[in-house]
Amino acid sequence: MPPALVERTGDYGQLSIRVNKAASPDDALFERQGYLAAKDRFIQMDLTRRVAGATLAELFGEEALARDRTILSTGIPAAAEQTLRRLQQKAPHAIKILEAYSRGINAFLNDLPQTHPQVLRFYRVQTKDPRYVPAQWTTLDSLAIATGLEFFASSQLEQKLIFGAIFYRVLGANAERFHEFFDMRAIEHEYILGTPEKSARKSPSTRTAKVDALNLDYKWQDMGFPFPGPGITAGSNSWVVSAKFAGGKTSFLANDPHLPIFYPSTFQEIALDSTPAGGSFRVRGMSIPGIPGVFIGANDKIVWGITNLLADVDDVYIETMSTDGKRVKFLGKEVPIEKRRYFRKVRQRDGSLDTEKIVVRWVPHHGPVVSDHLPGVLLPPGVILSYRWTGHDGSTGIAGLLDLNRATDFESFKKALHQWESGPHNFIYADLKSNIGYYAFGRYPKRPDPLRIVAPYLPASGTGTYEWEGFQTTIPELYNPPSGKIITANNDPFGRNATEKLGDFENYFGYRFAPGARARRIRELLDQNKGRISTEVFKKIQFDHKDLIAVRVLDMFRKLAQKRHTASTALSKNEILNTLLHWDAVADRNRKEPVYFYTWLSTLMEMYYSRLGVKDWLTNFMISHAAVTSMYHGMQKEQTTNPALVQDLFEKSLESATNKLNRWPDGVPNWGVAHRLIVTPPLAKLLEDPVTVPIVRDGSWFSVDVSGYGAGFEADQLGLPTFYGPNFRMVVSLDKDRGIQIQGVSPLGNGGALDAFSGVQELTLWQNGELRDFVDFIR
Repeated sequence: MPPALVERTGDYGQLSIRVNKAASPDDALFERQGYLAAKDRFIQMDLTRRVAGATLAELFGEEALARDRTILSTGIPAAAEQTLRRLQQKAPHAIKILEAYSRGINAFLNDLPQTHPQVLRFYRVQTKDPRYVPAQWTTLDSLAIATGLEFFASSQLEQKLIFGAIFYRVLGANAERFHEFFDMRAIEHEYILGTPEKSARKSPSTRTAKVDALNLDYKWQDMGFPFPGPGITAGSNSWVVSAKFAGGKTSFLANDPHLPIFYPSTFQEIALDSTPAGGSFRVRGMSIPGIPGVFIGANDKIVWGITNLLADVDDVYIETMSTDGKRVKFLGKEVPIEKRRYFRKVRQRDGSLDTEKIVVRWVPHHGPVVSDHLPGVLLPPGVILSYRWTGHDGSTGIAGLLDLNRATDFESFKKALHQWESGPHNFIYADLKSNIGYYAFGRYPKRPDPLRIVAPYLPASGTGTYEWEGFQTTIPELYNPPSGKIITANNDPFGRNATEKLGDFENYFGYRFAPGARARRIRELLDQNKGRISTEVFKKIQFDHKDLIAVRVLDMFRKLAQKRHTASTALSKNEILNTLLHWDAVADRNRKEPVYFYTWLSTLMEMYYSRLGVKDWLTNFMISHAAVTSMYHGMQKEQTTNPALVQDLFEKSLESATNKLNRWPDGVPNWGVAHRLIVTPPLAKLLEDPVTVPIVRDGSWFSVDVSGYGAGFEADQLGLPTFYGPNFRMVVSLDKDRGIQIQGVSPLGNGGALDAFSGVQELTLWQNGELRDFVDFIR
């Protein structure tokens, strides 16, 4: 007789669990998933729940207390609590699974002294408490992690504060001047649904609101997860082609989520099967430690991939307070501000604990007063900033995820996603019947006529003129499109950002979509291989390093360039220029041209935004979608209106880049060295002597194989080290005769540390664009 439960660890640390016999097979499955997740990743899981739950100070002391205050002021812990209440009311089956998962984690914790004393040692050294034991896991802990991830994927808080400071303080609330600064139209017109949506512009309203200048300032400070940072877009690639497009009877799907690359990895590869015991789950893919089920993956019927939608689902409100500071003005009345009190333990240097009371003010009709505890915010007296995010209403997304794991066709796939309410994503779909699809359900605020007030992505008056009018009813969707392919790469689904003023149309949807370079490159490569698609073709597309934004920028300046070469003992401006003009825009690790170009691009952007007087607000924001697209469109216009200025920027930025490149002591290195990936633990700033791993890397922000870097204005910094890229790659083939076959790779394996095989050797595969067989079910 087979054992009641079987588990297996693969060569790369992948986990497989099979339940053969149990009174409650699904509960037994997820209880074991919780145990094994904790066994490999408990410290990571604990730190993540502490970040999202604002309890870091219990471990790390005063240094982490300000961060806990900031997290509380965003409303993330309150949103997790609201999610718990909604699940208890609407999805008790999901609560049951969450409780089983928690039991598994707690079984691991109960065994800690005997089985994993090194985990206890970490905590006891950190806290200076020889009796310290981690707190038991709760359902709310899993929901806090999920809520923190939703916030990371969807919050635009910091970008909006930066835009607000520029609009109200620097530009004196001049809307026309602001639109001259920030033109966020796509550079490549690649839209998920195809042709740009034709939607009538709104007619100018006879009622207008006067917008006054405001001494609002915000200087960004790096706080790490779950704050994406103003220059970071939590992006990804995912695409699918039909069997007909592929040229046979096999359809294909690819996915590679782009996130900061830490160890341990964000994801954990796993196969879950309770069907032998009569359960309802048979699914494999990438899970998130701390959350039950599979986030991205496949069952026996369907496959799904995910990319960040980047829709605009939050707002910052400028609240005018009453003279006593206890109320805000709203719709002609004064509404009392609520006070929510939180008590947090703070570790002292001697290991003892103090208790700190943190008060979060809350505007009832908007949300938390984020300006009270967010570092870097400056406001005049009598003004506060509140923050409204769709996630504050709670979400049944975990119930949707668990139902997605069991979906069998496109309709059940869509039904599951109707529970995915905050942190909206693009979900792509394929099944064994050769159907392909796309669905992006979420709560998308319907905002008022933007011509009456400020642009829809700027902080706006909280007095009642800019309230959400419910949620939009048009959901992006495709099913078996005639083209035979669906591509999502954080590009605009509708094509609504084809206009300069993003608010001048019905149903504003978002502003920070990718410029379309990755989507266009994927489409071009798919079309080149139409009729002969294979796993190998998809693998090569995932590892493609051509940067179409570099192509555009170089084309823009080509007619300005003087193609000559003058001898010099140092690297000359003309030598750099001539090299770049013959560069094919492939960001290859073994070439020097990418070092020339991206060094030049960073100096060009610095000078462009310095001229406009906003550079100080855009530090560490230069390479964001908004900053790059705005500069590109601005310089395109000025080539006509002020060509001498463009010529001057071109020459001076090239001169500055040349000087910087000549500061390399041993000559300019290849891109892989100048652009090394520096892998760290996620909370490295709070850890003593964290291990870091440097790795040579290809790619750029705008290549299909994304390799993001910070392009701030550190004048003395040489090189552009990367920290961001695919957290795993997955290629799936679907054939009704051979079933679903998956290949994939994770950059740092599936374990909790960099060990000799599942970490380092898999990192080599990932670094070189190779894949391996994915985790499979236990037969």
